[in-house]
Amino acid sequence: MGIQIINGGFLTTIQDMGRYGYQETGMSVSGVMDTRAASLANILVGNDTNEAVIEITMMGPTMKFTEDEIIAVTGGDLGAKIDGKPVERYRAVLVKAGQTLSFMGMYGGSRAYIAFAGGLDIPVVMGSRSTNLKSRVGGYEGRKLGTGDEIAFRAPASWLPHMAERVYGLPSYGAKEWTLRVVMGPQDDCFTDKGINTFLNSTYTISNEYDRMGCRMDGPVIEHVTDGNIISDGIAFGAIQVPTEGKPIIMMADRQTTGGYTKMQGYTDAVIIAEGIHMLNPLIFDKIRGVANGVYVAPRTRIITNDDKIVRPEQLRVARRMIRDYNTRGHSIAQTVERSESVDRGEINYIQPYKENAAIHIDTFHDYEPCILAKYLSEIPCFRDEMTPEFLESHGLTDLMKVVRGVPPLHCPYVPQNSLVREFVGGSCYEY
Repeated sequence: MGIQIINGGFLTTIQDMGRYGYQETGMSVSGVMDTRAASLANILVGNDTNEAVIEITMMGPTMKFTEDEIIAVTGGDLGAKIDGKPVERYRAVLVKAGQTLSFMGMYGGSRAYIAFAGGLDIPVVMGSRSTNLKSRVGGYEGRKLGTGDEIAFRAPASWLPHMAERVYGLPSYGAKEWTLRVVMGPQDDCFTDKGINTFLNSTYTISNEYDRMGCRMDGPVIEHVTDGNIISDGIAFGAIQVPTEGKPIIMMADRQTTGGYTKMQGYTDAVIIAEGIHMLNPLIFDKIRGVANGVYVAPRTRIITNDDKIVRPEQLRVARRMIRDYNTRGHSIAQTVERSESVDRGEINYIQPYKENAAIHIDTFHDYEPCILAKYLSEIPCFRDEMTPEFLESHGLTDLMKVVRGVPPLHCPYVPQNSLVREFVGGSCYEY
């Protein structure tokens, strides 16, 4: 079986690294609050770093093991014990069937993580096992864990190689003060010089308004030029919203996808990579011109068919999207093609005119790519039925399909894991 929850604690949820790709629909990313601690827990028990863990807040749960399993407890010191005996954090530990894991209180830090070798038997919902509490999506029935809940292990282990060496040095969670690194923007011009100076040189304390969505800070008021309202735009983890009242709010894992308050965010002494289709637009790029380099990444190679027809890069991108959207977003071929036409119009109007702002241009076409596309397109049900001559002709895809159908399929194991093609067919060593 796995574990039985005897007491759910204050706030105990299932989380992984988050639910990406759905913010455009209003679905929050969610995921663990402390990515480093959760990743280390998984590494210690031999899991992928994105494997689901149990996140514990302040007062931990009590759970009984009904099967032998190797676990690792990381994050803050919440007094973890097995049958009343202290558990060493940041170490792989074998728990026997019948034993009970409990937490006694907060001794340092407010959140801890439990990783289970082989993972928990939690369904993947929209690409993630994370619990979104507000939407009641993912995790264990979309809610926090409570008394009587039972969770099975997917592939439990009672032995792992080099068990004695599966240990990591204990980090400190006891500091009373922390210095936060900040990058001004993207609405820094909405604050007065006095307000910016106040923000960068003041001490703020964590208020009682602190949860997985955000952390409101108490301290000196940050002065705006007018007020703190803007047209809503996207919110990243760690963004600092400053409403009209002037008290900053640090946005956390369960943050809303967009917000209408001015923001400051980031790190002053770090290399920042900003990705987005509009980054080269002068409205954005002119603000960083001289201190940043633009990179334009897109397929640029044209394919010439046997009958001297030309397949443009835009058509190649449609084929890429067919595979990705069908496998990860549930879109039909027709839906992808129709969306692509809108995307292409937007690129012509809002991206291509500014691509010369980029100092570096990268052609993402691969010589072997048509062979990869041939394999994965053919595996889409009803592909040949939907790709009728009439449909292809009406959407300008006839020549592309001639190429795809005229080459031998190439199986994915031959594609490097760091290839950009993996973004569309899966199996990348990077997280998208």
